[in-house]
Amino acid sequence: MRKKRVLYIHTSGSLGGSVISLLKLVEHLNRKLYEPVVLFYDASSSQVAQFENLGAKVITLDQALSPKKSNLEQIRLGNRLEQYSRKMAQLYRFFKSLYRLLRGDLVRARRIKQIITDNGIDLVHHNNQWNQANVIAARLAGAPQVCHVRALGKVGPFDRWLLRSVSAFIYVSSAIAAYYEAQGIPPHKGHTILNGVTMAEFAAVQQTKTIRQELGLRSTDILIGNIGRLVWWKGYEFFLKAVAELLPSFPNLKVLIVGEADDLPQNQAYKEELHTLTQSLGLSEVVTFTGFRTDIPQIMAALDIIVHSATELEPGARVLIEALASGTPLVASKAGGILDIAEDGVHALLVPPKDAHAIAEAIKKLLTDPELAQCLSEAGRCRVSECCTVERYAHFVQNIYQNIFNQGRIKKLEEVSQNGLS
Repeated sequence: MRKKRVLYIHTSGSLGGSVISLLKLVEHLNRKLYEPVVLFYDASSSQVAQFENLGAKVITLDQALSPKKSNLEQIRLGNRLEQYSRKMAQLYRFFKSLYRLLRGDLVRARRIKQIITDNGIDLVHHNNQWNQANVIAARLAGAPQVCHVRALGKVGPFDRWLLRSVSAFIYVSSAIAAYYEAQGIPPHKGHTILNGVTMAEFAAVQQTKTIRQELGLRSTDILIGNIGRLVWWKGYEFFLKAVAELLPSFPNLKVLIVGEADDLPQNQAYKEELHTLTQSLGLSEVVTFTGFRTDIPQIMAALDIIVHSATELEPGARVLIEALASGTPLVASKAGGILDIAEDGVHALLVPPKDAHAIAEAIKKLLTDPELAQCLSEAGRCRVSECCTVERYAHFVQNIYQNIFNQGRIKKLEEVSQNGLS
């Protein structure tokens, strides 16, 4: 039996969780059944070599055809506008959709359709949300499609019509599933599959002393970290204010902000705002901005507490799952994907979004109650091993593929039967 060729389309050039999740999926793909082909919009993506090392064919879209702005950032801008005016947000989405379609989507769609046909693709997997050009291309090529939905965004009338050609939607959390089903995405097409991590990467990490030595820390210093891309909805400003509140009681407190802003102007501006806030709060000697790091398991193991301070509904950040897998006690905003994997006071301490004082109190509770911290650590690792392993993740995604191909075979049999009776 010929292997099915799956085209994974990754439209964002940022170093976020979506590309890491794709890397894990490709690594654990059953190569007896499936052959991966990865299409990057960003020709300079640093992940290309990693996918090639896994034996995947990698294609990069012509630089002139790549959109200049991330589709996810456009989605989030629309969401922000809706806070002020629903009508303004609707007008923005309509004209932005029309502008994208006329300016570049149709050109990209033709190019991607050619890639699909030239490479004998059997199924298209949109890795980070859907993109109109990609969906149009797969539709024109007659390839079944899977959309991996990782962010919030309003579904317009044109999107709703276009997405009728998608066979299945994979949601990274039940909160995301409910959000899109409320906008008319058929529930029977939806599948909630939590991101998966490799537990072995977070087990018995030995390099914690190296990380602390690199940072010049003393053995008595308390190290707290917040890990993720530097984007406004991650709420780092509330985390910094919580640190400032804690410092008088814990003068040996040290903080890491691990992550980088992409090249988008608004995220670069947000990064500068965080540096300015750090100085104004008197935390320049306390807080270290590490930039992008690849040794996340080692950093997590070196931390005494991990904080995730998202101000918006967190779709299903893999960093939360990684934090629980690391065994380091977690404080996180009580919204979105975290509710699928953690119960407050059992696996983590959950706090209201945008509440610096609540973050400070939760951190203080863990620092003054080591028994609680140990219980959360053990329960968190156990929870991830039950529901969020990469093996489980890859298994359920491939089940969706198989169901799609089986449905296709049933349709062909029905056509043959009908033709035979005519």
